[in-house]
Amino acid sequence: MKREITDIIVLHTTKFGDNSLIVHAVSPLYGRCGMIVKGFGKKGGRNPVSLFQPLNILEAVVDENPKSSLLSLREASMKHPYVSIRRDVLKNCISVFVCELLFRTLSEGSREDGLFEWVEEMALALDAMDGNFSNFHIYFIIGLCRILGFSPNDNFSENDPIFYIATAEFSGGGQSFSLENSLLLHRLLSGGFPECMALPLTGKSRYLFMEDMIRFLEYHIDKPVEIKSLKVLHELLC
Repeated sequence: MKREITDIIVLHTTKFGDNSLIVHAVSPLYGRCGMIVKGFGKKGGRNPVSLFQPLNILEAVVDENPKSSLLSLREASMKHPYVSIRRDVLKNCISVFVCELLFRTLSEGSREDGLFEWVEEMALALDAMDGNFSNFHIYFIIGLCRILGFSPNDNFSENDPIFYIATAEFSGGGQSFSLENSLLLHRLLSGGFPECMALPLTGKSRYLFMEDMIRFLEYHIDKPVEIKSLKVLHELLC
């Protein structure tokens, strides 16, 4: 077996057998990957359950197994212990949403350039924020589309105010965003991170916009994306 040291960001975990855990993660070395943690939950084990919370950034020692698509995780430690995400209910809920979005969107083994570094940067930004971060998930999903290669094109005009899903721009035909969501997308695309965070949006407007963005994602990755945590996040933001 070949042993490697790699950073990972935890997306999701699944119990496997009596004392093993499957950790789904993204890594700069392996992309979207799965790894098995054996002996999980045993008294005195070196990999406690708290390590594998969604969005945790870890340094991991893994073994590659030529007979399995799963890596074997030997050891892990926190690379960037969070200051506020686990103590703030809304931030923690946003972290769960972000991880579910990545877990449902990324294919196993996919290696999008810059994905890990961008998610790491966004996670640390969320942890450091003191002000209003209620629009964070909106900014994140737009950024994810850019990383995946189908960033919305901001060619908005008075003559073309509707955003079309197939063409990923404000011209074309077929499925489209509502006029309100098209205008909001234009505002988000024409500003940066601070401007996005400062936009005064209602909980309902955020939820309806996210529904359109998920439809946009589904079209371009050609598979359904069901995000259960979106409704929980919506309830917190109302």
